[in-house]
Amino acid sequence: RQFHDIIMKVPLDNNDVIDTWEGTVKALQSTGSFNDWIREFWFIGPAFTALNEGGQRISRIEVNSIGTQSGEKGPVGVSRWRFSHGGSGIVDSISRWAELFPSDKLNKPASVEAGFRSDSQGIEVKVDGEFPGVSVDAGGGLRRILNHPLIPLVHHGMVGKFNDFTVDTQLKIVLPKGYKVRYAAPQFRSQNLEEYRWSGGAYARWVEHVCKGGTGQFEVLYAQ
Repeated sequence: RQFHDIIMKVPLDNNDVIDTWEGTVKALQSTGSFNDWIREFWFIGPAFTALNEGGQRISRIEVNSIGTQSGEKGPVGVSRWRFSHGGSGIVDSISRWAELFPSDKLNKPASVEAGFRSDSQGIEVKVDGEFPGVSVDAGGGLRRILNHPLIPLVHHGMVGKFNDFTVDTQLKIVLPKGYKVRYAAPQFRSQNLEEYRWSGGAYARWVEHVCKGGTGQFEVLYAQ
């Protein structure tokens, strides 16, 4: 398992964020339950909600430093986190995704590990995991695959503003014997009878798509 320290900079430019930051500092200084607090922290709270609901293994988060520095619009909070089996980043789509694809319908827990490599060009993220799905009746003899709500976390470790980077992951679709895929969204490219490669394109655009309730990019219908 690889670990990587990620620095997150959060502009303290409104009262809600300032209150959250002060609460975070207080939790670090006066209690031993920081890992409980961080689950509600606005910056990665939705991600941890999805992790918990999906039955994930979450290692403890180690905070190496926390403080503030000056910025163009005022103070900027700075934290350094070390984690494994966790996720960080502004992922507003997670809570919406969990609504669209309820994890309580899943009969198998998910697991994920991420390794990171950073250089002057940015951060490269390698993720390996199992994200079980479930299917529902789509009418007309078709079944629709509901993907695991953790799918948006394929970006593990990307933080800060939405950069125009591409999300690319391998989704292996295994159908019941005798069934065939009847429709797959254009983002999917068939590799063989069971494997489809999904390319999400620019991260910001597909996250916005999910936040607005869109599921078309992940649509897969199958039937006998």
